[in-house]
This record gives sequence, C-alpha cells and structure tokens, in this order.
Amino acid sequence: MLVIQTRKLHEMTVAEYMASDIPGRTELIEGLVYEVSPEYEPHAYAVQRLADLIRPHLPAGKTLRCGSPVAIPDWYGKNAPHPDIAIITDQYYDPGLTYRDTHAVIEVSDSTYEDDRARKVPIYVKAGLPTYVVNIRERWVEVYPDEASLKYINGFVEPERVRILGIDIAVRALFRPVSR
Repeated sequence: MLVIQTRKLHEMTVAEYMASDIPGRTELIEGLVYEVSPEYEPHAYAVQRLADLIRPHLPAGKTLRCGSPVAIPDWYGKNAPHPDIAIITDQYYDPGLTYRDTHAVIEVSDSTYEDDRARKVPIYVKAGLPTYVVNIRERWVEVYPDEASLKYINGFVEPERVRILGIDIAVRALFRPVSR
C-alpha cells in the first residue's frame, strides 16, 4: 500500500509574517513564505548603482529602502514582497512600510526574472505602484506604470535612457561594463 504524505501549508498575513522568526532571507507572496535567492555580484552591482543614481535626485520627503518588506495591500493582507528598491516617503514606520507610502518599486532580476514577472510585478502594479524590472541577463529595463501595462513589455535597452519617477538614468549605467 502506497501512502503519500503531503505537507500542510499555512497561509500567513503580513502581520503574522512580520511577527515570525523565520531564519534566512524570505518574503511573503500570496500568503506563502518563499526563500529569496542569494544575491550575486551583477545583482548587487545593479542595486547599488540604482541607489547611487537615484538618491541624489529624490525630492525632499522621499528616500530609498533596499530589500525591505512592503505590505501590499495592508498588514492583514497576504503580500509582503521585498523589492530590491522602494522609493518611499521619508519617515519612521510603525508597524512598517505599506504600499500607501511607496511611490515606486524596482526589482533587479537575474536568475529570478520569470518568477519576478509572474508573481511580484502583478502584485505591485495592482496596488497602483509604478514598477520597474532591471533584467540583468538581457541588459534592459522594463516599465509597468499601470495595470494595462501588464499585457505588454515596455522596455529600454542600451544605450537608451529610462525615467524612474522623473529621474533620467542611462540603462548602460546599471550593468557591469562589457569587455570589447
């Protein structure tokens, strides 16, 4: 007799997730906790370059958060993704950051591109957040300003420029130089 054992999944709210002591790097997507892949150098480089290029041009009252959870739509919802960069209202958050004070999110994707596009981008966009995906492998930036944009990819490749909340950035500045 074959007995198949299944694991019971426990869905969490953002409040439960934030109160838990889960080891390692994780994020909450659709009520389930997912491990976050390790950060490799091309990813770390792109995140740092974005932060360096955006930060000096942010208007008063806005700042950046890197890799912090954002409760979408709220603390009793089921999504607390950790965008690589969130442009937020500059203040202390108690209990924590939500989509209401988030002005844009940026995901930097290498090995996680398909997953980010399928799971995270729709969550951000449906919450009304302008969303950007830096695709390291293809060396381009995708822009999703609203829900209608989920049906197509609006992308910018080298040597083009992309505007993130009005801040002009050269696409090539986000990637390691190519040896010629």
